[in-house]
Amino acid sequence: MSMQDTSTLSAHHAGFWRNFVMLFISMALTISLLGFLFYQLEIQEERQHIIEQDQHLHSFQQALLTDTLASAFRSLSFIASQVYRHHPFSDQQGQWQISEDSFSILESAPSYDQLRILDHQGKELIRVNQHNDAPDIVVDAALQNKSDRYYFTETMRLSRGQMYLSALDLNTEHGQLELPHKPVIRLAMPLFEGDRKAGVAVLNLNLNKTLLRFQQVADKAASEAYLLNQNGFFLSSPHPEWNWGFMIPGQDQQNFAVKFPHAWQQMNKKSQNQVEAGSDLFTFISFDLLNLLDQTGLDQAIVSGHDRYIIASRLSAASFAQATSRTRYSVTITCALLMLASILLAWLLARYRLQRDLNSQALHESEIKYRRVVDGAFDSIVILQDGNIVFANAAATKVWGNTQEELTGKAFLELVHPDDHAQVMNNYHLQLENHGSNTPYILRVIKHNGEIAWIESAGNHIEFAGKPADLVVLRDITERRHAEHQARMLSQAVTQSGGSILITDHEGVIEYVNPAFSQITGYSPDDIKGQTPRILKSGKQDALFYQNLWTTISNGHVWHGKVIDRHKDGTLFPAMLTIGPIIDDNGNITHYVGSHSDLTQLEAMEMQLSQMQKMEAVGTLAGGIAHDFNNILAGITGNLYLAKQRIRAIPEAVQKLDNIESLSLRAAEMIKQLLTFARKGHVSMKDLPLTPFIKETLKFLRTVIPENIEMDQNICNDSLLVHADSSQIHQILVNLITNARDALEETTRPRITIRLNTFDANDTFVKQHPYFQMIQYAHLRIEDNGCGIPEERIEHLFEPFFTSKEQGKGTGLGLAMVYGAVKTHQGCIEVERLTDGGTAFDIYLPLIVPSSLPLCPAPHTASETACGETILLADDEQNVRETTAEVLTELGYTVLQASDGEQAYTLFMAHQDEIAIAILDIVMPHCGGLELISRIRVLRPALPVIFMTGYDREHVLGDKGQIPHCEILTKPVQFDDLNHRIKLMIV
Repeated sequence: MSMQDTSTLSAHHAGFWRNFVMLFISMALTISLLGFLFYQLEIQEERQHIIEQDQHLHSFQQALLTDTLASAFRSLSFIASQVYRHHPFSDQQGQWQISEDSFSILESAPSYDQLRILDHQGKELIRVNQHNDAPDIVVDAALQNKSDRYYFTETMRLSRGQMYLSALDLNTEHGQLELPHKPVIRLAMPLFEGDRKAGVAVLNLNLNKTLLRFQQVADKAASEAYLLNQNGFFLSSPHPEWNWGFMIPGQDQQNFAVKFPHAWQQMNKKSQNQVEAGSDLFTFISFDLLNLLDQTGLDQAIVSGHDRYIIASRLSAASFAQATSRTRYSVTITCALLMLASILLAWLLARYRLQRDLNSQALHESEIKYRRVVDGAFDSIVILQDGNIVFANAAATKVWGNTQEELTGKAFLELVHPDDHAQVMNNYHLQLENHGSNTPYILRVIKHNGEIAWIESAGNHIEFAGKPADLVVLRDITERRHAEHQARMLSQAVTQSGGSILITDHEGVIEYVNPAFSQITGYSPDDIKGQTPRILKSGKQDALFYQNLWTTISNGHVWHGKVIDRHKDGTLFPAMLTIGPIIDDNGNITHYVGSHSDLTQLEAMEMQLSQMQKMEAVGTLAGGIAHDFNNILAGITGNLYLAKQRIRAIPEAVQKLDNIESLSLRAAEMIKQLLTFARKGHVSMKDLPLTPFIKETLKFLRTVIPENIEMDQNICNDSLLVHADSSQIHQILVNLITNARDALEETTRPRITIRLNTFDANDTFVKQHPYFQMIQYAHLRIEDNGCGIPEERIEHLFEPFFTSKEQGKGTGLGLAMVYGAVKTHQGCIEVERLTDGGTAFDIYLPLIVPSSLPLCPAPHTASETACGETILLADDEQNVRETTAEVLTELGYTVLQASDGEQAYTLFMAHQDEIAIAILDIVMPHCGGLELISRIRVLRPALPVIFMTGYDREHVLGDKGQIPHCEILTKPVQFDDLNHRIKLMIV
């Protein structure tokens, strides 16, 4: 070893001990400072905890005294109320009763030492003593005169409802303190018989147990707890010899003001706070018993001259030191352990620095040897030892963005993307197996700014600074990867695009088409190879059209427009075409690229949108006319009802009027059906026996079908229960049969056949209708032998506004309504062109299994006459209002008519006690029916109301929710039903 090497080694050892001492001193000072600060914080926290604990304790002790006194005052109030009730001063039986009540009170409350009833002269009438924890009623011979006692004279001055509260002191008997000492407070109140002040009730409350509890709750606290009177004398303290100094001769110095004068002086200035006096900390609260007792909810006012008390806690220095001893011990032990740990840590850190210095020197020597070789390399070169970078050339700084100094000492894996760690380790093990060399591989590294770079890496084992190392050569291929990725994404985007894409050379010869092109046109890539886009020409565009297109794109512009193209199978389809040039760096057109999308579905959607807009127009129309039309029908049915009553003796005329009324009600059902079809009405689904319903409907329809048309009915006898809206089923029958009637106008022997039977769904049927189940269905078939329907019109048959009739003879809504109603009932409808030229419609509705068939309710008749009840009727339609009023009058009611809401409210205010029920229109001038009933029910909350409306009954209330005692009827109403509902609601 040379002299230079020996000198260098000595310098390194001297540096080791210097580093060790400096590290230990700095860590020891830090530990000491932190330990001191932590100890101070813990002490302050412990001190604050004791203060808060004392404050909570004071609140509990205060509540303990208050609750005890409040309970005693309530007991005393009870005795006073009994005295007022039983008159013990003038009634022997009442005196006995008060004695028993007093006995019971002392029996239930052992802390009540004595209860006395004194007359107005101070003589005891009743006295019950607590003796050996049991009440004892004193005999009359032992009763005393207490007229000279202060509590008697003070209480006799009080008025009714006032109480007297004495100071807390020791009980005396015959001028001597009772032994053992008995702390008591006397509660008294004046007694009255009628308005005469008859005497006084006095309750001696023994607070011995309360004060004992006062000290017990404070035993676990670090502070001493005191209860003081307003003069500073101890009433309760942990030192018995300090207590009651103002009553025990020779003990007048046992006073807080004497023992702690500085604290007492400060306490007299505040109602509550903390006071430091010498090494003691006092926490106190001064309170007024009168105010606290007032907060307990007592009915009586309390009068007292001795009502201020103080609860104080004293934390002495010795007590605080004892309370914080555990904290002191913990901090000391912790600091000692940290000191020992700092010695070991300082030695390890100094050892680490020494080893680092030695390694740095070796590394520096090796750097000089290799830097000239690798610094000029274009690729990045790093040398690793134990996975850490010990050398990086200048090119490596461009890869990561770090300086050579920053890279040196870093773990190589820290610079590699986490997802590639496993790959790096696998290649490292392969390098070991291949004796030092490995195959290049690609990985990702994380640059200094957080970006990710793609690297191609290769390595070899070498020796560096006398130790084994790995030489790693890195080449940044990020830009190449990005270019490859973009090209791959572009290729996939073109291939997977839903739009047709084709690329031609500058002469227009197709070089590429994507799969979407084949799907749209039917031409495969092999079919189109070597062809030009002319293969798609449909003949619908002229030569000038294509000349303008070619001129646009050959001048370097993009052409965009709609064309009609031809499928491979010869069919035509609309398409949107965009075509533009691809220009190289020299500005020359090398290719053309076109995108091509089929517009067939888009145009179909536009047609559907047009139909939806027509449907919206139907909805607007239906909603607009429903109210007015129903009001007209209401006037018609009302007058029909009156006419039938007038000509009741002419059955033939009544029958004709019944037919007119039935047709009017069917018109109302039509409006309801129109609202439902336009999604503005409500579908009322109920269990409906289909067979009898269809039979009855066909009877009605027979009257509107010409007699020359034969109606062949083949209806099964089974009930066929379905869940359906009867009005919609009725409308289905009406629309289909009237359509069949119209188709038979030019038929020689016209016939309509109606069949109804059950149908069991099979596999074939379910495959045709995937949303159907393998259950039983009701099958309704309506066929005619009329003119039939052309094949090209069948697919449009159920579209709104589509009609095959002459202009002015059809709306185009009938079959659309039928289709919508069948779908609403979870059914399906099929149409068939018959061989004889007629048409058949097949409807399938799912059957339900009934638990029992519903019974038809008995119809209501007009025999339910009224007894003169008064009805408030409001409707702005004069004909409807007057007709309804006339019907109700004939039924025996008294009717008050109003044409708007304000007039109706005026009538109600004038006759509110007479009105039995209100019948209101929903929409009226000035004030609608809903607003009107809300105003009426402020005065008559339970007044029944029937709303009659021309709108859809299910949406009358809107967002108002349910209204109690309310019925809703849709105009036109059946007056027998209206009469029955009125009877039910005014019972």
